[in-house]
Amino acid sequence: MGPAVSSPTRRVYDHRVRLLVAIAGASAVQDLQLPRSTVATWRRRTAHGVTSSATFDIHEVELRARLASVERKLTTLRALLRLVLVLVHVRGMRLTADRLPDGQHKAKLLAAIARACTVVPRRHALAIVGLTGPRFRAWLRRQAVCELDDESPCPKRQPSRLTCPELSVMRDMAESEALRHMPIRTLAGHAKRIGRVFASAATWARTIREKGWRRPRKRVHPRPPKMGIRARGVGEILHVDVTVIRLLDGSRAYLQAVMDSFSRRILEWRISPALETSRTASLLHEAVQVVLGSGASAVTLLADSGVENVNEAVDAALNEMGISRVLAQVEIAWSNSMIEAWWKSLKHGWLFLNQLDTLAAVERLVAFYVQQHNEVMPHAALGGRTPNEVFRGEATDLQERVRVAHRAAVQERIAANQRLACGECPVPHAPTEGNTTSGEQYRKDE
Repeated sequence: MGPAVSSPTRRVYDHRVRLLVAIAGASAVQDLQLPRSTVATWRRRTAHGVTSSATFDIHEVELRARLASVERKLTTLRALLRLVLVLVHVRGMRLTADRLPDGQHKAKLLAAIARACTVVPRRHALAIVGLTGPRFRAWLRRQAVCELDDESPCPKRQPSRLTCPELSVMRDMAESEALRHMPIRTLAGHAKRIGRVFASAATWARTIREKGWRRPRKRVHPRPPKMGIRARGVGEILHVDVTVIRLLDGSRAYLQAVMDSFSRRILEWRISPALETSRTASLLHEAVQVVLGSGASAVTLLADSGVENVNEAVDAALNEMGISRVLAQVEIAWSNSMIEAWWKSLKHGWLFLNQLDTLAAVERLVAFYVQQHNEVMPHAALGGRTPNEVFRGEATDLQERVRVAHRAAVQERIAANQRLACGECPVPHAPTEGNTTSGEQYRKDE
């Protein structure tokens, strides 16, 4: 007979170990090195009831103490995690639609996700930081290929993008003194003709803008002055001009106006379906009567060299009223820019916002805007006064009154905010008379 075969030794565990594994898992007793099959069986089956002679022993007391400590730490971590998640959601710190161009930051985030995946599922970790699965896998691939370089997009993923030699040629041509006379579209076509770079004009413009290349196109010739002459009193200089307004049916309306240079007031205006040279003389006669009524003596008329301003009827009217005429862009430059700017404000600020279907509708709209311009709308160049106030010499102390009212409003605002402050907030001191703004008050308190 052969030697007897000894049966394997069967390990016996304390019932409290089985109960602990069933509740907390194998991580709670890692030092015992339990087989996985045993852990799975214990967690699948319910724990057996055990009757002990002693209610507590020293080991159970230690376990209960450790359990209480772990529960306290877990409660603290949950509270901190909720606080961080609320802060992230409130501040909008999500990677769903934002870029993270720095490669080092991506590497740190990937490492943090890898550590979190040892405890929680990966989909939960990605959901917390707002990172999609495809984007996470793309980061992993890029980390293995190009170490998450800041270059975006990756040349391997977009092989049709410009290469480094092509970008170098583009920069040389864009910053070349010999090619500075060529616009970008012409430069792109020239690069194709000579076989240097084959790219569209839009690609050239976008690349030059993104790279910050500066073309040597600095203007050397001095620019003409943009500010015309300025009057020193009411009625000293008048501006007259005409503008064309196109109606919805394709017809035209001609709007002619006379403006006082000192007060910016529209003295007279007329609108007609045709440009009639005789209308300018009568319009000027009515405007000059308004100016002479305000006490003006010597009047100078600034007009362009259009046929409506240079004709026999206008010449006779000017000689009769003793008014001298200066032609814009002929005898003086940038002289009629004031009324030209008013045409722009009238059209783009009001007329083009309405239906210009009939001549009567346009006349009604122009009348409303002229009334608003003269009586209601403050002008920055006039210190906040309206043209009518300047023309009549009224509201000369408007700036000082507005400044005093502004100071009082700021002090009242500070006092109202201080009354609404809670007891725990640091309340600034009461405003003093020397403070003019709330910012100065807070800086003084700090």
